[in-house]
Amino acid sequence: GYQSHLHAIVGNNSKILNFARMQNLVESLDCSSEKQVVLTFKNAMALETTQSYWQWVNDSPKNTFYFVVDGDKCGGKKGREQYAVTHIAFDAPALTATLSGAATPWHELLEDHVIRVKSGSSGLAKRESGSISIAHDFSRNILNTTVNDVTFALQCANCATTGGVNYDLSLTKHAPFVSGTLSATGGLGASLGLGVSIAAEMSQELTGSLPLLDLPLAGIGIDGLFDIGPQLTVAASATLGAVTAELDASVGVAMTIPDGTTFRFNDGSSDNFTPQFSLIGPSIQESVSVEIDVSPSIQLEFAVTIADVGFIFGVGLNAPSITAKLSASATSAGNVCSSGVAGVDLEVSVEGDVVLFAGQGGLGDEPNKITVYS
Repeated sequence: GYQSHLHAIVGNNSKILNFARMQNLVESLDCSSEKQVVLTFKNAMALETTQSYWQWVNDSPKNTFYFVVDGDKCGGKKGREQYAVTHIAFDAPALTATLSGAATPWHELLEDHVIRVKSGSSGLAKRESGSISIAHDFSRNILNTTVNDVTFALQCANCATTGGVNYDLSLTKHAPFVSGTLSATGGLGASLGLGVSIAAEMSQELTGSLPLLDLPLAGIGIDGLFDIGPQLTVAASATLGAVTAELDASVGVAMTIPDGTTFRFNDGSSDNFTPQFSLIGPSIQESVSVEIDVSPSIQLEFAVTIADVGFIFGVGLNAPSITAKLSASATSAGNVCSSGVAGVDLEVSVEGDVVLFAGQGGLGDEPNKITVYS
């Protein structure tokens, strides 16, 4: 689940009250009218006490009382509605208070505000959505084509993002927009294993960009106040060197960020950490050599709207990037000889970096990007 807390700043002649704070005084609540809310109190003392606190609203036309109601009957489409109340009529014999005012969007009520959202159960089941998981398997055939009469196939044979992030964030509608932390959980990372098949000799190098995943994740928000729409995007660039015979090869690498690693948006820092890298494969048929370069880019982006202001923030894993030189040769007996892994000579270098970004812009822009690991 998650918790959300609003710290609101209103004008000098305004106050905010959530109905939940006075339920012990009220017998019933009627919000069937768009222009008023009627409260029926449990007894005369409850009404008198409330009137002594609320009478100031009627003292001046400039005074405004923001009344927030929750629940299926009064809370609107997403369970919460707010009224800008400019006059209150008290009826002692009927034990009622009639609040006159219109349902009003948050951004028209507040001069400024800070919203804190945090992983963890809030005790309000309707608002629970859990920590944000990025675990997704996107293994698939990427490309089948013919280049200069040579049939070429590329598979993302072992491709997935793993784990997720916990969060504790404060959001505002002005720069720097976001502060707080994201922390790795459940083995945050990615694996990218590519399979390559070429039906004949290929003398030229092939280079391409591979869009692999563009996945909206479950969002977080309160109607009219804020909305957070996470988006997971994975792309890769790959280069395949020339080969002198038919080729059927695979190679890949997985990267995991240790659980509990914390990325901080306050100052663009993070915990000191060392990602864990592991090889996938490799495999290659005999008497062939090839060089494969793969550079993936994985972004977890959060598109945020607070009142009438939008911005993005997130974390980018430009990793694991791998350069692999694979070769295999046959002995006179027809066996593959090797001094490397799984019958294959392998030279490999693995790189990666992790970046944080936050600011106004669109998905993919990475505003104010800071590298926290390289």
